[in-house]
Amino acid sequence: MNNKALAGLIGLSRKARHLEMGEDRCLMMIRDGRASLVLIDEAISENGKKRYTNACTFHNVSLESLPANLLSNALGRTRCMVAALGANHLTDKIKAVLQTEMS
Repeated sequence: MNNKALAGLIGLSRKARHLEMGEDRCLMMIRDGRASLVLIDEAISENGKKRYTNACTFHNVSLESLPANLLSNALGRTRCMVAALGANHLTDKIKAVLQTEMS
């Protein structure tokens, strides 16, 4: 995965205030229908992974798992395990980077 480009786009999303961090805020964003993409760290607990998988599946939100500590490093916060992004052009770019790396 192009981690540097992905981390840069995630950091820009935070700076532009298109990104919410933290478990409660992300779940609220998913349930309100404002989330377009949810990013989780692969080091998240099984309970947390199940919670976000179920919420994203029910509300038709894309869910992507990132390598360990990539999300924390990109956001400049320690132990950040989940982030939700709203629908905007930066989210589309992040999805495109994730799709090209998966193909």
